[in-house]
Amino acid sequence: SFTVTPGDVIQCVATVSDSSGVTDSLNDTRTINNRTPNTPSVLIDNQSPEANDTLTCSASATDPDGDSVTLSYNWYINFNNISSSSTVTLDPATVSPGDMVLCTVVAMDSNAGSSSSNDFVYVQNTVPSITVPSISPSSGITISSQLTCAGSATDLNDGALSVSYTWSASGGSSSSGSSWQLSSSVVNPGETITCTASATDSDGVTVTSSS
Repeated sequence: SFTVTPGDVIQCVATVSDSSGVTDSLNDTRTINNRTPNTPSVLIDNQSPEANDTLTCSASATDPDGDSVTLSYNWYINFNNISSSSTVTLDPATVSPGDMVLCTVVAMDSNAGSSSSNDFVYVQNTVPSITVPSISPSSGITISSQLTCAGSATDLNDGALSVSYTWSASGGSSSSGSSWQLSSSVVNPGETITCTASATDSDGVTVTSSS
C-alpha cells in the first residue's frame, strides 16, 4: 500500500517480453479525486430563544482525506440573511414570536470540496411585564371617596400595552375601570379595597398585578 492525496496521478504500466527479449508496454492513469468533508454537525445553543437573545451556532466537521476543514456560518430570519458570524443577537424590532431562525454551516476542505448542514429554532413569545398599580388617594379614604388606580405594562414584542382595572372590596362589592366612586351603599368603614391591573399581549398572554 502507499499514501495518496487528492490530485495525485496513479499510473499503471504493463510490460511484456518474448523469448527473444523483445518488449512492449502499455499504461493507464487515474487521478485521485477529492472527497468532500463529512456533513457538519450543527447546533444552536438556545432552542427556545426570545426576541432579544444572543444565539451561538456550534459546528464541527471532519474530512475523509484528512484535509483541513474551514467552517463558514450564515444566519437567516425567515430565510433572509442577517449575519455571517457564528453568533447573532436577535433584535425585537426585526423579529417576532414564531419567526424561524436558521443557522447554515458550510464545511470546505483545502481542495474546495464542501458540504453543508443547518439547525433552526423558532422565536418564543416573551411574557409581558406589569407594574404594581397605585391607588390614589393613598390615605384619608372615606366611604364617599373617588379612587383612581394607575399602572403600566410593557412587552418586549409589542411595546407598551393597554392596562385594564378591576376593583374589589372585602365586603363583596366590585367594579371595573380606572376609577371607583365609593358610597355607603357600596362599602362600609373598615373594608379593604383592592385594585387589580391586567394587560394582554398580542399572543394572548395576560399578566396581572394587585394593590
